[in-house]
Amino acid sequence: MINTPSSTDENLASPFDALTAFLGKTVCSSCNLVPTSHTNQDTRLTRLVASDNVFMHASAQPWGPMKILFVASEGLPYSKTGGLADVVEALPKALREMGHDVAVLLPRYRGNKFTSTLISSLSIAVGDTMRFPAIVEAPSHSGVRYFFVDDPAFFDREHLYGDKGGDYPDNAERFTEFSRAAIEFMKRIWLPDVVHCHDWQTALVPMLLRTQHASDPTVRSLPTVLTIHNLGYQGVFPVTALRRAGLPESLFRVDALEFYGQVNFFK
Repeated sequence: MINTPSSTDENLASPFDALTAFLGKTVCSSCNLVPTSHTNQDTRLTRLVASDNVFMHASAQPWGPMKILFVASEGLPYSKTGGLADVVEALPKALREMGHDVAVLLPRYRGNKFTSTLISSLSIAVGDTMRFPAIVEAPSHSGVRYFFVDDPAFFDREHLYGDKGGDYPDNAERFTEFSRAAIEFMKRIWLPDVVHCHDWQTALVPMLLRTQHASDPTVRSLPTVLTIHNLGYQGVFPVTALRRAGLPESLFRVDALEFYGQVNFFK
């Protein structure tokens, strides 16, 4: 999550403004990054070299333009139900104009066109089953590259999250697969310098990186940012969702995913 802007930034009301403030003035406690300068000519970030996210006595190393990966459940120009999609279109474009290398990973929903297949079949464990989504590339927009996780059984539906009867009953499995596929995408196709996740649908990515991928030298230390766009939707499921999503029961505790007897993906 991004630190709250200082009192001088009280007009920053949107996630776009918040992350712009992060790039320009603030420190992100979860991603170990702090800017060294913020001008149109020179936008650089500094990684604080510290273990276990402890910044005290940390040394700083300047970075130039960065590879930034957005992982989100929706984003224009490809999919939209609300304001999240607008941010996932506008913010990558703005960061690209600042000189950063930016990519966006989305589920491939009904009607989304792609240009090439990069991986025809990933092996992703979801509960007691294996799923085999593909990774495909879509047309770029404003210099931003777009990629899809393609699993028609999960994402080729009339709506993104549910229908008139309510949320899809397999949403926990759908977005657990998407989060796991996102990590495989980073390892195999596009390894970023920082990962920006959005809302509960991708909130598992940082947790998976620090737990089930903790021994993987490629991704275990990737800086992550998580933006909350709507706290009213937290990905709360019955405890059975842990097994259905293939998450270890050890995460069902108050300092992890347990939430009043249920599972909360935002925790």
